[in-house]
Amino acid sequence: MKKKIPYIKILPLLIISFICYKIIDNPKALLKGLKYLFSMLLPFIWAFGIAYFLNPLMRYFENKWKWKRYLSLI
Repeated sequence: MKKKIPYIKILPLLIISFICYKIIDNPKALLKGLKYLFSMLLPFIWAFGIAYFLNPLMRYFENKWKWKRYLSLI
């Protein structure tokens, strides 16, 4: 028979409460972390934007001039 832990159901609530307390207690650390995360994701955001805007041009070369996909990338 498994031994039941009596307070296991409220453990996630306690962890979330502790995280919220730390965020309220020190918002500068949270902003610093978010700034770091955004700086790491920024190259991927730029790449997605460039690919999104260049895709119609690439499809034009593929369809109009019957170029293969790797050739229209160049």
